[in-house]
Amino acid sequence: MLTFGQYMDKRIRVIFRDGGIYEGIAKDFSSALDNPDGVATICVGDTYEFREDEIANIELAYADVPETAHAV
Repeated sequence: MLTFGQYMDKRIRVIFRDGGIYEGIAKDFSSALDNPDGVATICVGDTYEFREDEIANIELAYADVPETAHAV
């Protein structure tokens, strides 16, 4: 279980189970209890919301780069 609250307003790198990576600022999150389907989510930037079951790991990203999505 990931703890999304610790990442709020920080630049993060989301590493997905399929190997994809997305970097951006964590803006919001919802716990599993707050979502009808019982899966926690995290919002990155103003556009993207990712489900906990899609995410392998989250780490702090320190580089000053724009929000990006890329595959490894």
